[in-house]
Amino acid sequence: MKRYLVLLAAILMQACFGGIYAWSNLVEPLRQQYGFTTLHTQFIFGTVLMALTGTMILSGRLQDRHHPRPVALTGGVLYLAGFLTASVAGESFLLLWLGAGLLTGVAIGCGYVCAVATSVKWFAHRKGLATGIVVGAYGCGAIFMSLLSEAMLDGGWSVAEVFRGIGLVYGSLIITASLLLFVPPTGATGGKDGSAAEVADAPADVPAAAPPVRLMRDVLRDRRCIAVFIVFLFGNLPGLMVIGNLRPMAEQAGVGSAWALASISILAVANASGRVLWGLAFDLFGYRVMVVTAMGVVIASMLLMLAVALGPGGPWLLVVAVVLVGLGFSSCLVLHPAHIAGRFGPARFGSVYPWIGLAHGLGAILGGPLGGFTADLAGGYASAYLAGAVLAGLGLLVFLKLFDESA
Repeated sequence: MKRYLVLLAAILMQACFGGIYAWSNLVEPLRQQYGFTTLHTQFIFGTVLMALTGTMILSGRLQDRHHPRPVALTGGVLYLAGFLTASVAGESFLLLWLGAGLLTGVAIGCGYVCAVATSVKWFAHRKGLATGIVVGAYGCGAIFMSLLSEAMLDGGWSVAEVFRGIGLVYGSLIITASLLLFVPPTGATGGKDGSAAEVADAPADVPAAAPPVRLMRDVLRDRRCIAVFIVFLFGNLPGLMVIGNLRPMAEQAGVGSAWALASISILAVANASGRVLWGLAFDLFGYRVMVVTAMGVVIASMLLMLAVALGPGGPWLLVVAVVLVGLGFSSCLVLHPAHIAGRFGPARFGSVYPWIGLAHGLGAILGGPLGGFTADLAGGYASAYLAGAVLAGLGLLVFLKLFDESA
């Protein structure tokens, strides 16, 4: 039963952390109340995910060497501090960036890797499904955050008060969940009964015995790791561009404010359910096949978003496009970590994956601001969608060239 308690704690933490995907709901209030540009708001969003992935390099090693509980607890405290700092920022962009951007990103980086790595250790026999469920909760976080923030804004709360309320509620939940993270007994890797040691059943494209790794040096010399990093970067950049700007993107498409708000939840549902589906597919079909499939979905999503921008396509075309964006984006947060866990073993996952996960942060620091810059400069997002489709296509071509299944 302990492993299910750990899984529930990980799900709760991830649902709180994933609220950052509802950031686009605060873009217009920040512009109207404090005069920030769209680029300003997207730089903060990009900073969160860049700080997240950078922090995971250290937090992953710490939780592997010591224990996930104090690392995750630190994340909860920093999350609370970050949103409280943002709540007193006012018109100071630097203070807002420090609180809602840097501190929040470091907080998520501390807790995210602990939740995923601990769950994988308890469910090594179903690492794809376990990864999908836990990161699926992260994807669902946008639903709750968008509804909560919208209710606050409709109730007359200022952006500062919204930040304060989120910090107090979510920070408390994360701190509580972090105290429930346990690791399996020494030598066990989460067998089917939750106690016995078991060799992870890696898919056919990864070796059963994990090769030795000396962190950054070995990762940088591994062609497969380079291929994974590149396809991760160009696979998640288009999705992050849409996630950070989704509400103004939808409103600009002329579907109305109700559909614009609903689009955040629709994307979150597709994102969350996609993570579970990609996890199941990974266990069944292996890594390479699913990466090719996923990148096809990413390219199709950008072309549909371009059609929405050129419109008029109506709300249902937007819904289809947003669903594909969520499905394509979710693949990156499941397929790549599951592959790394199988290739290097669950015990080394927390130390190795953060180096690959930097692609997620780099995609955020480039993707969100790309959409924001396009909106500020050209008054629309069409060229950003086209760029996203081209980049995804290039990423797939590089992956197919570098990824050698026999390596």
